Amino acid sequence: MGDGHTISCPGSGQKWTTAVQPAAKSPSCGYSYAKSSLPDGNYTVAAIANWAVTWTSNGQSGVINVPAVDTTELPVGELQVLVR
Repeated sequence: MGDGHTISCPGSGQKWTTAVQPAAKSPSCGYSYAKSSLPDGNYTVAAIANWAVTWTSNGQSGVINVPAVDTTELPVGELQVLVR
């Protein structure tokens, strides 16, 4: 997650739709940062999806495990509100 922590989410997750509200918590897997990365920079977040590809050809078959990896820079800010 870029801050020294990792998470592992089972399954394939939940499909995004336009009904998802901004800043809504993930219904299946999520993460909250304890500290802001700003103004010093961003967190470098890496995501790994492990695909198990099952194949059959000419009477032969097997499974190939294919990890898909990507990273992105994520600025994490903080907002505090005082209501009286």
